[in-house]
Amino acid sequence: MRPTLLIKFAEASDGFLSWRWSDRLDRVEAAHIGLDVLQAISNGLAAHLPNPLDGEPTADALTRALTSGAFSRPDTTTVICQEIANALIPQPLQEELRSSRERPVVRIQDSPAVARVPWELVLGEWCDVVAMPPATVRERRQRPTGSGVVAVIDPRIPGQTADSALGSVLGRPAADAPLAALLERHGDDLRPQVDSYPDLARRRDLDREWLRHACADAARLLFVGHTSNASDHGIPGENSAIHLCCVDADGTHRPLTAGELVNGAGAGRWQLPARVGLIGCESGGDARDHDQLGLTMACLALGSDLVTATRWVLPTDRALVEAFGDRVDGAPLQELVLAVDAAHAASDPVAELATWRTARAEAWQDGGRPGDHPLLWAGLTTTELTAG
Repeated sequence: MRPTLLIKFAEASDGFLSWRWSDRLDRVEAAHIGLDVLQAISNGLAAHLPNPLDGEPTADALTRALTSGAFSRPDTTTVICQEIANALIPQPLQEELRSSRERPVVRIQDSPAVARVPWELVLGEWCDVVAMPPATVRERRQRPTGSGVVAVIDPRIPGQTADSALGSVLGRPAADAPLAALLERHGDDLRPQVDSYPDLARRRDLDREWLRHACADAARLLFVGHTSNASDHGIPGENSAIHLCCVDADGTHRPLTAGELVNGAGAGRWQLPARVGLIGCESGGDARDHDQLGLTMACLALGSDLVTATRWVLPTDRALVEAFGDRVDGAPLQELVLAVDAAHAASDPVAELATWRTARAEAWQDGGRPGDHPLLWAGLTTTELTAG
C-alpha cells in the first residue's frame, strides 16, 4: 500500500493546517496559517481563474484567464504553483513529499479559502492528490455492485437556445465527435441505449425522474453539462444544482438541487452509482461553503464512493477557439471527458487521472499548447470516500 498523507485546513478565528501519515496515526502535526494568508491566496487565485469577477461577463473572464492570467504561460504557471505551495505547505512537509521513496497519496480536506487551489497542479510533481470529504459524510464498508454507465451528455435545457447562457456546452453533436467513443467503450451497458453519438448528446428527455431510475442500479454516472454553484450567490450550498431537461408545472426550467437529491426529489429516494463524474462549472465547489453541502457531498451521501467534479468555470472548446483561434487542435474538453470516463473504469481512478494529468502538465511545460491549458485539466478535483 502506498504511503498516504492526510492534510486538513481549518478556519475559525484564525487559520490552521494539520497533517498525519497513515502509518503514524498517533503523530499529528500542525501549523498556524494566518487568515490573512489564506484570504490572500483566495483573492490572488480569483484574479487568475476563469470565474467572472464583479460585473465581468463570463466570456471576458474566460479570455482573461486563458490569455493573460498566471496560468496562461508555462513559466508563470510554475511560479504561482511554487508561491501557493510555499504559503500553504510547510517546508519540512514539502521535503517529506519530495523524498518519499514511493509516490504517496495525499488526501486533502479544504477550508473555504483554499477550496479553489488546484492541488493536483501544485503538488502533482510529488504525489497523487485526492480530496477528503468532511467527517459528516460517513465512511461505508460495502455497497451493492451496480452495472451500466449512465451518460447525460449536454442535455437541452428547456427555454434555452444553443448559444444562450444555459445553451450547448459541447456544440452541435457530430457522428465522428471524440465523445462518440463512449458508444464503443460501453456498448449495451450505456444508458440511454443509442445507435449514434448525435442520439446521445443534446437530448430533450433526460429529466430528474429518468435520471433517478437510470442511476438506481448503475455502476457509474457521467454528466457533462451545466451545473450551478450556490456559493457564488450567497445562498446555502444545498441550492447547488444540475441542469437537466426538467420543467415545473408552469413549464419553467427547474434545476435539480443538492438539497432535493439528499432529501428525496420526485417520487422516491435516490441511490447514486459508486463512481460519478460531474463535468460542469464548479460542480465540485462544496468546500467553498462552511456547511460543505453541494453536489459532490450529495452524491457521496447517496451512495457514491468517488466523485470527480470541477473547481471553477471550465473553458469549453468554443471558448478555447475564441481565445486562441486555429492554435487549438482537436476538442480538448471532450478529451477531458473521455479521460475521466477511462479513469472511472480503472481499478485506481485517482492514479489513472494523476497519470493523465502528469502527461498534460509535461506537455504544457514543453509547448504551452492551448489544448494542454491547465485551466482545463487542473480544474478537476476527485473526492473519495474510503472504505471504513
